[in-house]
Amino acid sequence: MDFIGDLNKKGSKIIMRIFILSFFLTVTSLLAQITPVGHWTFNDAANLTKADIGADLVLTGSHSTVSGPEDGNGAVRIGSGSHYLVAHGISPNGGGAKVNEFSLVLDIKIPELGHWYCFYQTELANHADGECFINLSGHIGVGDTWYTPSALIANEWYRIGISVKNGELYNYYIDGYKDLKGKVNSIDSRFSLENAFLLFAD
Repeated sequence: MDFIGDLNKKGSKIIMRIFILSFFLTVTSLLAQITPVGHWTFNDAANLTKADIGADLVLTGSHSTVSGPEDGNGAVRIGSGSHYLVAHGISPNGGGAKVNEFSLVLDIKIPELGHWYCFYQTELANHADGECFINLSGHIGVGDTWYTPSALIANEWYRIGISVKNGELYNYYIDGYKDLKGKVNSIDSRFSLENAFLLFAD
């Protein structure tokens, strides 16, 4: 379930493995259930946008298959200026008209530092900035959530988690460890989802 993308602010490459998880909290704020709503493995070279769970990705532009991090893992390189539309299927939640509670997990490897790499974009018209980047020095985030203190190293695989509950939390995880308790944003803000979002489309 690996992915190599070739788009961002500067037109560089990124490798990703993608899951989307909807999560629900009990009134005591304990995690009661985690329900996967999307899972893409990129292992079917004849149908790279095929979903294992949820809706198939919709490609705008070009992409091609490449080797993943382990034998048998697929990956995708997406052309510069190209992106995926992800129809996540999550109903509005978190007290707003949009999806305010979700988690996104991605396995990534970047080829080099010194470029901006965009993870995802909530504005479907793609006129605004994306919601999460790797910056020039390898830190993950954006000004409105802050950036992780840890920096990624080029050509190393990482599992990145982004956990969102607008109004309460916006956290970044690197290889299972919380690296940043990010700045919290309001319900139905730029960090909430419509019925779909874009990958690598800033």
